Amino acid sequence: TPRLEEYLSNIRAAITGPILLPAYFFRVLSS
Repeated sequence: TPRLEEYLSNIRAAITGPILLPAYFFRVLSS
């Protein structure tokens, strides 16, 4: 069902967001 895919994509975004953000800032500050 499309609803399930949307639900999983939201979870994936909620999980990867907080991980990628600090990594991005760390890369910018270290460069």
